[in-house]
Amino acid sequence: MEMEPSSWIGALGLVISILAISVSYRLSRRSELGLAVWTQELRAWSGDVVKALTAARYALTNSTGTTQIDISHAQSLSALIDIGRLYLPNQDVDKHGIEKPPAYRGDRHSALDPLVASVRLLEAELEDHAGEALVLWELQREFVSRVSEILEPRLHNRAIARLLRRGYVDRKRDPSAGGLLPQKRKRPMGATAALSMARKRARCSDY
Repeated sequence: MEMEPSSWIGALGLVISILAISVSYRLSRRSELGLAVWTQELRAWSGDVVKALTAARYALTNSTGTTQIDISHAQSLSALIDIGRLYLPNQDVDKHGIEKPPAYRGDRHSALDPLVASVRLLEAELEDHAGEALVLWELQREFVSRVSEILEPRLHNRAIARLLRRGYVDRKRDPSAGGLLPQKRKRPMGATAALSMARKRARCSDY
């Protein structure tokens, strides 16, 4: 029994719809995977930046005189800036700086500005190391804040909390997901209280 042309068209439309759904799903999964990899790599790079800034800051705090501190701190940060350009590229590249290599045209991404400022500070001859260490601390805080706006860790934690509630029965009715999210009507104890508690425990411990 031969199929009517309308039946062939209907069957072909069904096959095309199934293929379209399959392709769309695969592309969606690839996009999700690509985003996850990019986010993971940006976090890793940001962690390396924070470590380099912290090392430079403590080197400043523990040094004296008006000489430069170990130039390796500026070298590390300079390398991290260029690595950062691979994740946070320059903007408005067609408006100015056309004579520069492609990656350096236009305006530098705002998240990299505190790092460039840090390198300039470290390369200068410093008169007040302790004071400049505080400036470096503020630049570090600015960098962390700008990257935090990009990575949205609070949004990420809310998604993780949903997964925890689905995967663990004892977490289903725990709105904080074991303390991952803020607890209602309960503020964190704070660093001062945590230090006091630790000292109290240390005095009472037997080891």
